Amino acid sequence: ASREAADVRELRRWVGTRDLVRRDQGNHRLRLDRLDALPREIAKEILQEACRELDISDVSMLGPTIRKMTRVMMTVPRLERFVREVCGLVFRPGSGAVGFAAADDLPGGGQGGRAGRRMEEAVAL
Repeated sequence: ASREAADVRELRRWVGTRDLVRRDQGNHRLRLDRLDALPREIAKEILQEACRELDISDVSMLGPTIRKMTRVMMTVPRLERFVREVCGLVFRPGSGAVGFAAADDLPGGGQGGRAGRRMEEAVAL
């Protein structure tokens, strides 16, 4: 308990009161107090799985990594619109450009290979 109190004091040194209040409100809204009842081993397994999925070795990077991933995922619809508009201009009938059907001849069947499949999986989330 004393170590937890020391950690909270250290956090308060670096985080402003407004951010701490916002953090506590988010915890309350999401009912994260229930995590206190989670057995230590299960919590450890969940954290390990999250770190493996995000390919990070430092658990303190979970928050920043998830925030970065969220920002990137928020740009996907805008990127899709841009690609659709560009393709609409490039692949107009009579433009002489190679059509989408030729993409099936590419490695990965027009999916962009492994990267394309990963993006499709991410978008499906």
